[in-house]
Amino acid sequence: MDIREITESIQYRNIELDSVSESGELTGYLSTYNDIDSYGTYMMDGAFDDAIQQFQELGYLPLLWQHNSDQPIGSWVLLNTDDKGLKGTAKFTLEDPFAVSALAHARDRSVRGLSIGFRVSDKDIIWDKTRKAYGIRKISLVECSLVTFPANKQAIVTDVKNEDFTMQENNVELNEDMTRMQSEIDALKREIADIKTPKISSASTEEKNTDNYERAFHDYIRAGVAMRDDPTPPVAGNTGTNAQGGYLVPDGLDKRVIELLNVQSVIRRNATILTPEGNKYERPYKKTGIDADWVGETSSRPQTNAQTYDMITAELGELYAFPMYSQRFLADSWYNVQNAFVRDLANAFADKEESAFISGNGTNKPKGILTYTLSTAGDKTRTWNELQKVNSESATDVTLNSLIKIKDSLNAVYRPNAKWYMNTNTYTDLQQLLKDSTQRRVFGDVDVATDAPVRLLGYPIVIDDYLPDVASASNPIIFGDMKAGYAVLDRPGIGVVRDDLTNKPFIGLYSTKRVGGLVQDYRALKVLTIAVTSA
Repeated sequence: MDIREITESIQYRNIELDSVSESGELTGYLSTYNDIDSYGTYMMDGAFDDAIQQFQELGYLPLLWQHNSDQPIGSWVLLNTDDKGLKGTAKFTLEDPFAVSALAHARDRSVRGLSIGFRVSDKDIIWDKTRKAYGIRKISLVECSLVTFPANKQAIVTDVKNEDFTMQENNVELNEDMTRMQSEIDALKREIADIKTPKISSASTEEKNTDNYERAFHDYIRAGVAMRDDPTPPVAGNTGTNAQGGYLVPDGLDKRVIELLNVQSVIRRNATILTPEGNKYERPYKKTGIDADWVGETSSRPQTNAQTYDMITAELGELYAFPMYSQRFLADSWYNVQNAFVRDLANAFADKEESAFISGNGTNKPKGILTYTLSTAGDKTRTWNELQKVNSESATDVTLNSLIKIKDSLNAVYRPNAKWYMNTNTYTDLQQLLKDSTQRRVFGDVDVATDAPVRLLGYPIVIDDYLPDVASASNPIIFGDMKAGYAVLDRPGIGVVRDDLTNKPFIGLYSTKRVGGLVQDYRALKVLTIAVTSA
């Protein structure tokens, strides 16, 4: 049994009855410490402490028949622990004929054991190499049942007492109470079901909140019906605001927009996505490492230079779109409305994002890769916040030699995930330019279906049409590990304000999203510049 099996459902741990007397009150051990059961688990010291607290807060623990929530036979009225384990007292529901039958079985020892049902988190399970069993540090107790076949013979029921118990087949008082007892049993069944399936209950509540929020948002978009000031959002962070400030789109639509952005945005798809806490991102960047030097056995050892750090920072910018729709279109089915809305937002956002990731100046938008200072100096001598460029050795074209140089300039640690980034025109030009003496293209793998190269000098080619064309002094090619080199700062949530006044009879959905971007490792990306000299 692995941890996943232990934690994904209610677990059961059995104990054997020792002695039963003629009574309707049961006293004994529900479970014991440090005894390995048939499941290969044992309860560690203190495992029942939370169960005791839970029992004291709830005030009850059901006594079931064979772990069947449809057959409660009583309840535990007292729980405590001692050096041996978890001990308690339970009372049978003597007004219930089935409970009386269960008591008779217990008294006759045709049913010999008790078994606890509990939940446990994976963090509270440890593997005991010495005992070759799983030790359980803490449990959440669900119920305790009378069972036929026990597993743990160390914990026992010590006594069952009778408080003036008489039972006759035609007991008039019992018959008069059956209706009342049945309603109490039904209520107990519901309570047990809630205890046994908290995850399902939680999911149902979350789904209900999601549905309510989506319906309210739907009504707001289509008809301008203001949502509640405190709508319950389906996920953390999706907090509704007042009608003037707009609302965050439901989580499902937000995810669909992001999915489309990942498809359309080359940089976003290949870079690292970070979610900053606020509207500013900063992290330390190691400029230099610790120095070391050779020294003789008896020579002095002067202090070496320590590593130095600087901060890289970026402000998130607000990206907005303002699609317009007719009132008739919004009154149509929500499926059509939301599909059009998601598609329009993704198209608008992707265009602006990708452009900024390449050439944004960092003011109210991401700082693009090509806007950083470029230097021909290598990684060991270049200023820490500059990117290395390799000149093409031609004033107008890309040369094969320059591509080899830029490939070899990338540190080996970044090469496993390295790719070429260029636009379609550059890709087409290279296929014509880069040929050997027999006019054979020097590209690597070729897509058989399109006869189009997919690798250059052994590395994948990625087309990004937001990169510039080949021209004098332009930077048409980026080579390197984009995931290590560039970070997209993405704040979750898309805010929407419905505007039915600015452009009547159309209705605008003013939508905003906060996005940033920056180079996070200046050694991971190299830029090819169209130039002859190395300046």
